[in-house]
Amino acid sequence: MTDRKSKAWSRRRVLVAGGKVAASYVLPSAAWASELKGEDGVEDPEDLYWEQAEPPPSDFVRTRSLRDWPLWWKQTVRPTAVWAPDGISTDDAHLGQPYSADEFVLTAGLLRRALQLTHIPEAPLGDRVLFGVRAAQHAEAPTKPQSYTRWVDAVRLLESRPDHFRMRCVLGVWNRRTDQLWTGVGSTICNVAYLFGQAKAKHRDKLCNLLPAGVYKYQVGTHRNGAHSRQPGAFRLASKVAIQRNYDERQLGFSTKDYWEFRDSDVSDNIHAAYGARTGMPTYSSAGCQVLEGTAWPPATREHPTRAWKHFRVAAGLKPKPKIIVPNPERPMFVRTDEDGRRYTYVLLTARELRLASRPASRATALRLAKLRRGSRGPRVMALQAALRLRPDGDFGPATQRAVINRQMVYLNQADGVVTRARLSGLRLPATLFS
Repeated sequence: MTDRKSKAWSRRRVLVAGGKVAASYVLPSAAWASELKGEDGVEDPEDLYWEQAEPPPSDFVRTRSLRDWPLWWKQTVRPTAVWAPDGISTDDAHLGQPYSADEFVLTAGLLRRALQLTHIPEAPLGDRVLFGVRAAQHAEAPTKPQSYTRWVDAVRLLESRPDHFRMRCVLGVWNRRTDQLWTGVGSTICNVAYLFGQAKAKHRDKLCNLLPAGVYKYQVGTHRNGAHSRQPGAFRLASKVAIQRNYDERQLGFSTKDYWEFRDSDVSDNIHAAYGARTGMPTYSSAGCQVLEGTAWPPATREHPTRAWKHFRVAAGLKPKPKIIVPNPERPMFVRTDEDGRRYTYVLLTARELRLASRPASRATALRLAKLRRGSRGPRVMALQAALRLRPDGDFGPATQRAVINRQMVYLNQADGVVTRARLSGLRLPATLFS
């Protein structure tokens, strides 16, 4: 990057267009994909849009006041969103390696190695671990519904560049007892319509966000309870989080130069179905949630999960069809299931870090890829916390994440919440952290 371009980036808080898109994403067969249309049960796409925006249903009336603003799909020229260049990618900048469409094989062993490089212990994760691989696609995309019923030993993946329009991520379940994997097509980022809406809202309202890679706690519950597009039996975020937002409608996307917010429990970056696709609209609905291809049907009850969403739930150990309970008959839109409260760990990784971790192991590779971030544990985290003047409990949780992000903004003028060996000097941290 030239000096002039570097200065241009330094003046901006958000990314601009750039980067080469990977091989185009392959959607399921036309006959199967056509079943998606209209199954979300919301006739007006604006209803689905506002119901799935970040504020919970209690704020739905306030959010509807934004309806007077221009909506993305009603623009004569629809703005596009692009993935950040490698050097300022929130998820991958710390790796110092460029994008590559080289194929790699995802296995339980590779997941385990990625966790080891991040100093994330495996045992506390549980027997069935939910995981997401951001910026990834199957080397052979599923073309039939039965493709989603299989547990496998290995999955061939490619790194992709998300465009906030198509689903270009992979979500799955790792059965640690058998070391087998289940994977499906999905997305771990908000779509372009929400990015545009958030940019129009500026700082006045919160519509969408980016959840960075890391380890998070979830529990089964109803997504968007009380809304027409609610989803019983979803996985609700149960962790305090650090998230990013974009407020510039001219430059839609996320980078290490974006704004960070630290939230308790009202972000609702849940795991649920992606809903149906409409002509000219993004192929999924997400304001920051982790979503899988499919929906919940029919609109009156939402008791039938479909396609990848259904099989993701089953792979996690839940029923194919949750038992819907209406606690108060006078409020039939507020529901729960008999599986509510079951707890899970969700590990969000990136295709690039997995691809790099799949290379032959060596001490040099391990030192280059080693990092501390959300979910890391152990003596290195304790040493980091001591250097940050935090209580050294050895758990890289929300407090440590916040302290790291704040320190990065002070010394680097950009942040991703990741500590690596190469960054220790710039962050004024002890060189012994990764010795």
